[in-house]
Amino acid sequence: ETISLEDFLARRKSEKFADNVDAIRKALAERGKDAASQLKKRLPAATISGVFRERRKGAMESYAGLLCVDIDGIEGDVEELKAKLAADHYVIAAFVSPSGNGLKLILHVAGAAAEHLSAFKRVETYFKAVYGVEIDPACKDVGRLCFFSRDPNAHVNWKAKLFDWAPPKDEAKVESVSRKGDAQTEKKIRSALEAMEPENYDIWFKIWTALHSWNKLDGLRIWDEWSSSGS
Repeated sequence: ETISLEDFLARRKSEKFADNVDAIRKALAERGKDAASQLKKRLPAATISGVFRERRKGAMESYAGLLCVDIDGIEGDVEELKAKLAADHYVIAAFVSPSGNGLKLILHVAGAAAEHLSAFKRVETYFKAVYGVEIDPACKDVGRLCFFSRDPNAHVNWKAKLFDWAPPKDEAKVESVSRKGDAQTEKKIRSALEAMEPENYDIWFKIWTALHSWNKLDGLRIWDEWSSSGS
């Protein structure tokens, strides 16, 4: 079945899955994460980022330009964090996950399906840098499922902006991008990056920091190319 994003989000506020969600949250509180996970699998789910003939790699028929990200295991006030993140101008939707202790956010990202990983990593960096929250790295999967839930106070903003954030580089415009030795240094950097995979978040973030410090404009270009090379 193919449904619109509007329909998917409208079901967040309905009572249709209230009993299922209540059972999941009760299981989590009384029997732990594994028990709750088993119940969650009984909920219907959707692939937010695109339309798939079947849920396997290479079976996507069309890319929606949407990214759904999870923030799991929130220890503080979930509603307070939801309100804070929902106010971000990039967030189309924010709602509580079936477990009750996590949030799901939906954003509109630029580019084609081949650029989905790069878009995810920018979103991941943005929310960590701006809000100090960790995004579940499994959300990089373009075919990742988002389970239906129930949140009568789900936030929806159809006027949300296309996610176009990138690590700061404005100040690089007043810098020389042709400093002596830069071409040689860039060659060495690229050679070193060939032996590294951008899948490890800590390495990926450290590389960005180092390249940004070296040359904000050229560093961003190299980092973006390397970051997009991940599987």
